[in-house]
Amino acid sequence: MPFRRLVFTMLVGIACAIATHGAWAGTTGGIHGRIVDARSGAAIAGAAVTAAAPSQTATVTTDARGFFSFISLSPDTYTVTIAKNGYAPKSLQGITVIADQTRTANADLALAVRTLGNVLVRDQGSLVRPGTTSDVYSINAAGQKASSALAGSGGLNQAYGAIASAPGVVYPQGQQGWYQSVYIRGGDFDQVAYEVDGVPVMRVSDSAPLATLTNLGQQEVQI
Repeated sequence: MPFRRLVFTMLVGIACAIATHGAWAGTTGGIHGRIVDARSGAAIAGAAVTAAAPSQTATVTTDARGFFSFISLSPDTYTVTIAKNGYAPKSLQGITVIADQTRTANADLALAVRTLGNVLVRDQGSLVRPGTTSDVYSINAAGQKASSALAGSGGLNQAYGAIASAPGVVYPQGQQGWYQSVYIRGGDFDQVAYEVDGVPVMRVSDSAPLATLTNLGQQEVQI
């Protein structure tokens, strides 16, 4: 009789242990999906798929059919990022993983814009000359003619219109051109020097210009 009682007690204990083990729940979840071309719908193989959250970061690669799967992710809210050479990367945010559940995250990728090369285009009448070490603005004869109106009614045949078109130059209107005051970058009129073919044409006493700057036959004006 005691032997039967002992066997019964052991069987009950084993049954309880099996029941308890079967009741254990999983602690991780998953994310799976498929990555395709946005235009053709074809599968994209070899794309890197990264699931990132504060608790965990994992990366897998899509197979030949474009499928990927994360099978053991900690419960959290993930951002899934897909990257593949030749395609613009894409991110799927707010994917919440719950224990014992698998979320679906499909995505399509668009082709990335490719830069084939850079072409530098420079206008022939550009005011800025390349290769200079200072701020030199050059206005050719055509540019002087086009900007002559900036000189005002008293200086239509003078170079002051071209000078006024340069950045940083202040040219007061209403003057007749001779002894014209020109201000550059907030400086005073006596801080401006004048040269004609490299020869200074300034009065020593007050630094006033000694010549009227005509644009007739003028090949180039430099400021």
